[in-house]
Amino acid sequence: MNHPAIHPLGRRLFLHVRKPEKEEKIFIPDGFMQDSILHGEVIAIGSKCEDFQGNIGDTVAINDYTGNTIKFQGEELKNYLLIDERNILGILCQSNMKQCEINLSKVE
Repeated sequence: MNHPAIHPLGRRLFLHVRKPEKEEKIFIPDGFMQDSILHGEVIAIGSKCEDFQGNIGDTVAINDYTGNTIKFQGEELKNYLLIDERNILGILCQSNMKQCEINLSKVE
């Protein structure tokens, strides 16, 4: 898939986002609603990111309504966000794994 060539500045990441599929299950801490979680593929990482320990191509979990939408050449880029690294809830799937299965369950 061709993604827009946008390089985030500072501590931001550029993500291609989507709603989680029904069969995907992740552990959500108390206080968060399952419907408010999005998954995003990391497209680019700003040069000042220090705490984010993932890589380009990883799948991450973020809160809905987090980050900034982008307009490029007068057109909004749907399904893309610039987000501060502190707003990443977790890495769901690392791009260097042979097969990525997102099927985490709640710890009792």
